[in-house]
Amino acid sequence: MALFKSDMTIAWEYAQLCSSPQTRDRIFSEIKNEYEHTRQQILMIAQIDELLDETPVLKKSLSRRDSYLDPLNHIQLGLIRHYRKNNLSEEEQSMWLRPLLRSINAISAGLRNTG
Repeated sequence: MALFKSDMTIAWEYAQLCSSPQTRDRIFSEIKNEYEHTRQQILMIAQIDELLDETPVLKKSLSRRDSYLDPLNHIQLGLIRHYRKNNLSEEEQSMWLRPLLRSINAISAGLRNTG
């Protein structure tokens, strides 16, 4: 289920927040390779073509969440960018923190068992 909820496209967008392209590329490459390797092993062991094929109701339920979670992730990405701006005053940074923390809670609630 955790692999099904993982989205490497969204993960790449978060990875682009890293200020060092070399670090970003190295770490994201490791994460993506491990994700793909693990996914392939699960498919082989479970003898299925796609994740959660053996539980279609759960698969459908989790798929419906994407239309809510994708916009929340993009909102959060924007909030992180604003929060990280170097020229923000302490008051301005504080102003961005509350919605950023709320976005973390919203995404975590949407994912239910993992954030």
